Amino acid sequence: MSWYKVFPVLLAAGILSLLIPLTLVLAQAGSGTVTIMDSDESGSSGNMSDKATISIMNVSSLPEGQAYEGWFVSDSGERKESTGILNADSDGMISHTFMLMSDAEPTGENLFADFNTFVVTIEPVPDDDPGPSHEIALAYTFPAGTIAQIRNLVVSAEGNPEYLSGFDEGTPKG
Repeated sequence: MSWYKVFPVLLAAGILSLLIPLTLVLAQAGSGTVTIMDSDESGSSGNMSDKATISIMNVSSLPEGQAYEGWFVSDSGERKESTGILNADSDGMISHTFMLMSDAEPTGENLFADFNTFVVTIEPVPDDDPGPSHEIALAYTFPAGTIAQIRNLVVSAEGNPEYLSGFDEGTPKG
């Protein structure tokens, strides 16, 4: 058999061997959504975009002594807020709700105002370190242009006209 016939077969086998492990690793990590919404559906409290529902599927079970933990991370990376331990059910599904709290009361802080990244880490149990580990299972960062547009819509932005009446009268729109 000549070299020009063998080379394409070896090349295809090599590429295939790289793709298969990559696909399995991605499948083990899972995928999901973080939906940010208003905790007060009536809008009377002014708490806007302050609640997150975290849904992740196809999560691998972790060995004893480890747990998944969610984190909202600020644009600068200096502020990291834990969403708490994310428990997966027997089907590998995580469903978790989060709001920033102070003295057991929701703060009402708009999550879009300060955070552009959501990360799921694998943490030791028990965990004496209040910050996230470096073992990242899933992560997503909004592109700068996208988060800027979201903030213009759901966070009061400098230069926006003010509401002229109602509960938010005098507050910049957005």
